[in-house]
Amino acid sequence: MFMQRSGTGNERLRRSRGPAAAVAAILLASGALAGLPPAHAISPPTIDPAALPPDGPPGPVAPMKQNSYCTEVGTLPGTDFRLPPKYMEMLNLTEAWQFGRGEG
Repeated sequence: MFMQRSGTGNERLRRSRGPAAAVAAILLASGALAGLPPAHAISPPTIDPAALPPDGPPGPVAPMKQNSYCTEVGTLPGTDFRLPPKYMEMLNLTEAWQFGRGEG
């Protein structure tokens, strides 16, 4: 007398994925071969050349003037790149990872 192994629903779900994927692929392929009309977008609009502005030199309409200087980006003296930044410490990822791995 053998004991029947108690299976979970996940085993049955895993076994049924292969045939279901094969059926879906066959249906997709047969639909494409069955002469279905291809999908088309709307036709592009026509451009009236008379409505276009006259050609002119490229450039801005008004003169451009720099009002402020660009910011210089750099690092502070004594920055240690081996240490994690403060915002990463605040996230406390080592404790949060237990929930992401299903151990929480």
